Amino acid sequence: MERTRKDILSMGSKIGGVIGAIAFLFLGLVPGFYFGSYATLIILSKLIGGPLKASAIINILVAIGIILGIASIAAAFIVVGAIFGTVVGYIISLISEREKGVERVRV
Repeated sequence: MERTRKDILSMGSKIGGVIGAIAFLFLGLVPGFYFGSYATLIILSKLIGGPLKASAIINILVAIGIILGIASIAAAFIVVGAIFGTVVGYIISLISEREKGVERVRV
């Protein structure tokens, strides 16, 4: 079965996205917690104008910040993985086309 370049690039993009998601689980989950909570606390202290007191609203906002931090780092890992997979798929398609061209010349 002959695959077109579009199919190969699409498959490479999907495989790269999955690899990016797996890499996020191993390498990005803890930084997502850290940067999300840290950024939220810095922004809230600048908005309030002083040190923060522990309250339910502050805790809820920090939890939302953690979720946003994890989601943004996950998106970055998945996008970078998909780009990497697309590049690998493009290289594979170029190599396969080159080999097909060499076979045609030999015959």
